[in-house]
Amino acid sequence: MTDAERCPACGTDRLQRTRVSKEVAAASIAVHGEGLTVRHCACDHVEVPAELGRAARRASAEALPAARVRWLRPDRCRSCARPLTMPARRTTRAVTVTTETLPIVTLRCDVPMTRCPGCGLDQLPSRARHDVAVALATLLQAAADEVSGEDQVDVDDLGPLERFTHRLRRSRGRPRRPGR
Repeated sequence: MTDAERCPACGTDRLQRTRVSKEVAAASIAVHGEGLTVRHCACDHVEVPAELGRAARRASAEALPAARVRWLRPDRCRSCARPLTMPARRTTRAVTVTTETLPIVTLRCDVPMTRCPGCGLDQLPSRARHDVAVALATLLQAAADEVSGEDQVDVDDLGPLERFTHRLRRSRGRPRRPGR
């Protein structure tokens, strides 16, 4: 057994892989990940492989081209440099993430896209570039939380302050639905 197959926290050689599907929303981006690989051991140590995060960022940057940033002026097209004057609209894009050692992961990103009036290229507005990175990080953390069972807390056993922070952490900034 190699060091890559051992738990980095306790050194246990019984590291298991679980594939998870999860959906999160962060700022203006919603991401649904299918087949996210999460490693965990018998001692409840959970880890999302770092290569999955790097590959997801790389694949999303290729599949979601971002507009050129201009200071105090409208964004410009990445290919023809014309000003992006058309309004942004919601678009769903599928991103396939591949690595050499992990199974294929499919991300479905619901993002705002702007079409260039000159060449017709759909691209991410510059203000939403950071939101993609935040959404991917939130997705990987949510997948790790699902495997670790962090969401499986009995709220009745918590005190008032712990109950509030648990609900806040579960909502991840989303408003509460009525009746919950």
